[in-house]
Amino acid sequence: MDEEKDSPWELAVCAHDLAKLRSLMTEPNFDPAADIVVSALQSAAEGGHWEVVQFFLGSVGTPLSTNRIGEVVLQYAASAGRLDVVMAVVDRGTSVASKSGSNALFSAATRGDLELLRYLADACANLKSTGGLIACAAAKVCQWEAVNMVLSYDVDIQDGGVGVRLMSLLGAEGQDVLVSDLIAQGVDVKSAGAQYALLHLSSTDEWETCRRAVRYLIEAGVDVTSHAGEAALVTAAKYGDLELLQLLVKKGVNVVSDAGGEAVANAALLGGCSDADVVAVRNLLTGHGAVAPQAPSLALEEDF
Repeated sequence: MDEEKDSPWELAVCAHDLAKLRSLMTEPNFDPAADIVVSALQSAAEGGHWEVVQFFLGSVGTPLSTNRIGEVVLQYAASAGRLDVVMAVVDRGTSVASKSGSNALFSAATRGDLELLRYLADACANLKSTGGLIACAAAKVCQWEAVNMVLSYDVDIQDGGVGVRLMSLLGAEGQDVLVSDLIAQGVDVKSAGAQYALLHLSSTDEWETCRRAVRYLIEAGVDVTSHAGEAALVTAAKYGDLELLQLLVKKGVNVVSDAGGEAVANAALLGGCSDADVVAVRNLLTGHGAVAPQAPSLALEEDF
């Protein structure tokens, strides 16, 4: 691979030297499907050298099925919003009904690139099973037109609570028209899928982006007397989110549980809160019956 990176093809790509690339094509052993040529095309896409990429797609004629390079170029081009390159790759036979096509859709939706999004969707990218998640990703960055466009296609929003997740993200930002559309399609915070939604949104990885959506979901009536509700309790405690903890308690979350003990033990662990905030969180939890787990006793040498 190091030899490929130092090849004349790679050096010409880095220098954006189309004349050198043309001369390399005249060499006796030139093979458009050779690893060094495919690697150079990937480097051009990675570096955003789109004129060079177009040269490879046209003049060089690199087979896009070799090492699935077409799918690689598709994803880089979509991330950069290069509809012209995406179209060229698809015209050369790269399918968007694939994981790469879904990744390209995510890029288009989160960029709010409606022209690219429409093109990919119309080119039969897999919106049926991934559209709900793509709409959620767009909602997290407030790309409401992209959300609306995704939902205009045949999208499964019932599986795994993705519709409820999307509704909470939209509702938290006051997108009432889109919320009403989802409700009309059967999205319901009382459904079993709502628990999956609450559990996902309550992840520590998602909290800073999704805490408003969690609040919306709880206020909308999702059942917090559940494992998902306990997960929200623990995460809110870890971030020292006293306001949301108070709401969870009010709605009936099971504080007298292992989760309640975990919440006390990890109060404000991730939130960068003051000592007073830590005390306030612990007092709230213990005041409603939570008991911190006892620290394990130290093993002494004579115990062995």
